[in-house]
Parts: sequence; structure tokens; C-alpha cells
Amino acid sequence: MRKDRQRRYNSDWLAVASDIRLRRAKNKCEKCGREHGRLISRQYKQEWRYASDAEMQRFALLRKEKQMTYWQVLKSLHLKQVALTVAHLDRNERNDAPENLLCLCQWCHLQYDRADNAARRYFGYCQNQLPISYTE
Repeated sequence: MRKDRQRRYNSDWLAVASDIRLRRAKNKCEKCGREHGRLISRQYKQEWRYASDAEMQRFALLRKEKQMTYWQVLKSLHLKQVALTVAHLDRNERNDAPENLLCLCQWCHLQYDRADNAARRYFGYCQNQLPISYTE
């Protein structure tokens, strides 16, 4: 978590988020089912899919023989790594009640926050100053 965001969360947030990801969600997105850490391919507007065995072999080969970094290989093969996050459904970072938390992959989390992110970009506000009601 970025240092500038730590003060907005409860002191035990990392433990709470880890518990939601590992125990309740079993290391999968609770919306789409993507597994944390797996490599996926999604090109243009196609549906996502897990990387094939051939892509994984090519990945290992590039890492070993070309001595490319992990991220260079991902970019060259058009792969992405799934990262799980925990979303606050009421968008209140202090509300850590389990029923208010949802484990989402980064794509589902971006979809969930799309309207808020667009409003912040449009109005130029930081999240704490955003004049939007979250109770609707």
C-alpha cells in the first residue's frame, strides 16, 4: 500500500485484507473467479483466458536465454498477472466489516470504481474531497 494512503485505513487493514483474500475468497476474485498470481491473456476486446502451456514455455525460455526481466517478458508476450485487491463496498476505508469487503481482481476493482475514478479525474479532487454521496 502506498504510504500516502496508509492513514486512511485502520491499523490492522493488511491483516483484514489478507484474511478476506486467503480464507473467504480462497485466493480468487469473488466476481469473475480469476486466480491470484496466474498469468492471463486478453488481447483487444477478446475474453480473458489463462496463459497456455506454450506461452508459459515461451515465458520461461525468454527469461532464461534472453535474460529479460519478468515485466519485459510479460509485455512481449501480451500477458498480464492477476493481482487481487479488497474493495470496500461502501467506499469507506474505515469500515472493515466482512460484509462490506469484496475480494476483486484488479480489472473487476477498476470496473467497480469506474464512476468514482472518472469523477475524480474530471473534477480534479482527491478522494477525501470528492463531493459525491456514497449512500445511493
